[in-house]
Amino acid sequence: MKYLWQVYDETKRYNVPKQLAEPYSEVQEDNGNCVVVSPLFRFEPVFSALLKAWQDEIIDEKVVKEIENILYHYLAYLDYMAGMRFCLLMERGIEQEILQGHWGINVRKMYLLLTETEKKQLLNLLRKKRIMRNKKSFFCEAVTNFLGYTQLYYYGYERKFLLYIPHIKTSEMENKLNLIRDLFFDVTAGIEIFWDQHIGFIGQEQTMKIDQVIIY
Repeated sequence: MKYLWQVYDETKRYNVPKQLAEPYSEVQEDNGNCVVVSPLFRFEPVFSALLKAWQDEIIDEKVVKEIENILYHYLAYLDYMAGMRFCLLMERGIEQEILQGHWGINVRKMYLLLTETEKKQLLNLLRKKRIMRNKKSFFCEAVTNFLGYTQLYYYGYERKFLLYIPHIKTSEMENKLNLIRDLFFDVTAGIEIFWDQHIGFIGQEQTMKIDQVIIY
C-alpha cells in the first residue's frame, strides 16, 4: 500500500477518486501533476461531509476539488508532523508481530515488561536489523542501551563470548538480557555471562584485582 506521505509533493494537486482503481492502496494514481488519493483508509470522516454536500448539489464540483486539494495538502503535513514515515510504519509492523506471538511467547512476555522508552529502542534496533538483513550484529548496541556499560570479550580458545555486566543480577536485568540474546545474539555462537565481578584474565594485569574478579 502507498500512503499519502510517501508521494507528497507540495507542487501537485490531490483529489478524491470517483471510483477505486486500487482497492488496497491509499494512493490510487500518481500521474503528472495530479495525485488521486482514496480517503477510505484513514480520512473518511474528514471527507464524508464534503462528498455529501457535493452529491446533494450544495456546492459544485470545482469548489469540491479545490477543498479536496487543500485538505490533502494539510493532511500530508499532519502525516509528516506525526511521524508517519516508513521507519515508524515498519516499527509498528514489527511490534504487531511481537504482540501476536510471531517472535515467540517468551519474547512477547518480556517485551510487555519493558518501559515505553525501552520498547521504542528495541523496535528501532529490530528495524535496523531487518533493513540490514541480519548482515550486521546489533547485540552490543542493544546490551549498552538496556544494561548500560558492559564489556564483551571473545575467548578464541573455546570460541565463545564473555560478557561482563557490572550490576548485581536481578530478575529484571536478566529478563532484559534474555530478550536481547533471543533477538540479537548469533545462535551459532556461545556466550558466558559474568555479573557484578569483572573477569580476570591471567597475564593481563589491568584485569586482575584481588577479591574483585572471577579468574578465567
